[in-house]
Amino acid sequence: MSFSLGYIISFSLILQGCGKNNDIERQDDYAYVNSRLQNDADLLALIQIKNDFTSRLTASKIPMNEIKEAFLTGNDDFIYEALSYSNKEANYMNSVIKTSGFNLVNRYPLIEGEVVKRLNTDCLECTTMENAELGFANLSKITPVNGLIRLKNNGEMSSSDWIKYTICVAACAVTAPSGPGYFLCCAACIASFGPF
Repeated sequence: MSFSLGYIISFSLILQGCGKNNDIERQDDYAYVNSRLQNDADLLALIQIKNDFTSRLTASKIPMNEIKEAFLTGNDDFIYEALSYSNKEANYMNSVIKTSGFNLVNRYPLIEGEVVKRLNTDCLECTTMENAELGFANLSKITPVNGLIRLKNNGEMSSSDWIKYTICVAACAVTAPSGPGYFLCCAACIASFGPF
């Protein structure tokens, strides 16, 4: 009796181990990860930060050329003030950007591998003139229309390539020095992968 109970427990543990390997393999499966990202709380938090930042940018009473100059010179305090962020809001936003970015990288081995490759090969300097021009020239594309662009009109999941966009956004989140740097980096992601 004790032999068969031990055998059942051992067999059960082996099956659980196999299930964990399947979960790891699924985390590397492109279609599976792509579908999971559409509802990933960390990715949606990063998109919402980008949307809020964009909405505040377009509503600001400060001339855009002054705000753009502040982006290029790294004057985050001026940007936060121009966009009506309190210190508490700015600190919270920066914390969410870093936390959510690292959560995405750590949650999906597929994303992690691609972000690491990107960090080892690309220069991810966010505050470049090119990214500033992309961000300011394409505010209409960056601005959310009726909330998040997540689903098709018929309610089906989006056919967008969420993985490529997430790799870009996660790289931005883990390397950007602040919210404004993250926003400029996102402008390059949006230019490459469309509005999210």
